[in-house]
Amino acid sequence: MVENLLNDPHPSTVSGGQRVRDFVDFGEDALAADDLRELLQAAVRNVARGLGAEHAKILRRLDDDNLLVVAGVGWAEGVVGNALLDGDINSPPGFALKTGEPVRSNNFGTESRFKVPQLLVDHKIKSAINVIIRGDGLPFGVLEVDSTDIREFDAGDTDFLQGYAQLLSAAILRVKLTEDLTAKSQENAFLLRELHHRIGNDFQLVMSLINFRAKRNISDDSKAELSWVSTRIKSLAHLHDQLRKANSSSTVDLAAYLVGLCEDLESVHNLKDRSIQLNMELSPWSVGSTDAVSIGLIVNEFMTNSIEHAFPNSGGVLSVVLEIKADQAILRLADDGPGFEPAENSMRSGMGLMLQLADSVSTKVLKETENGMHLQMHLNPPDFASSGKE
Repeated sequence: MVENLLNDPHPSTVSGGQRVRDFVDFGEDALAADDLRELLQAAVRNVARGLGAEHAKILRRLDDDNLLVVAGVGWAEGVVGNALLDGDINSPPGFALKTGEPVRSNNFGTESRFKVPQLLVDHKIKSAINVIIRGDGLPFGVLEVDSTDIREFDAGDTDFLQGYAQLLSAAILRVKLTEDLTAKSQENAFLLRELHHRIGNDFQLVMSLINFRAKRNISDDSKAELSWVSTRIKSLAHLHDQLRKANSSSTVDLAAYLVGLCEDLESVHNLKDRSIQLNMELSPWSVGSTDAVSIGLIVNEFMTNSIEHAFPNSGGVLSVVLEIKADQAILRLADDGPGFEPAENSMRSGMGLMLQLADSVSTKVLKETENGMHLQMHLNPPDFASSGKE
């Protein structure tokens, strides 16, 4: 290929060295270009100059019978972007497109194989060479050089033109893939936003139904159960909100999530009016959405149980601390109440649920109940969910 690029049989062409430099520069542009129109136009300029021709163009396949001039040099105003040529096998570009073979027409005055396109007649074109530009499946189109002089285009000229056609083919496929991925990403982003919106509405609907049911004449036990369900749904709603804000479906900022959850619980249980102080010291830490759900339920259970058992009639301090030490996240939950020791399998108290959930998201769990309730968890590393627990 390099030897053919160096061939310079026509006195009006640029030097062989310049042809190679132009080709190399174009190759670099083809690897990085995201504007296909500029790249196509650069190609026709280079091949026209390289072969010492007045005209060159790129014809894009529209369908089996039509080719559109999408780039060109030397043509009358209005040709590029508007002129259509026959794409059937009886025209030089149509033959190249359908067979994949290059077509050299060195003298249209004596050409008997093809019908000369009217565009070439109007511009007094006497010789032409066409090569296919391949695409993804179907061909993209044809690269063509045209001369107003009778020219003896040879195999070296064909190789020169095919070198540009191959670079164009690779660039076109890359640009198309990039556009497809961008479009898919934008579609997924839209669908994710729509999903978040619908999920948010669903949470509101479920909460409204629970609140409506709780206002009816039902037993205290039923109201307690509804309250238990309500707080858990609110925990999931906060998690969803954090995922939405992070524009993510897999990870969440645990600190931001817990702040929203704790503040909501503080408001629901009127902690300030009951002289219960809520201390939060939370460092940023990302966790998977599955772990976040479990951690949210643990915090919800702990705070609810502390409010019910540690501070039934008097104030106190409730603490939620997320500390990072040497790439290890430690979550500490504590109250300064008298402490209690419910049966660990009691789902009503929530202790059994808390310990089960804590074991699934932690490498180490410490529990103390003599001087208030204390729960300390060494959270799994961020990549734990993908690696699996051993």
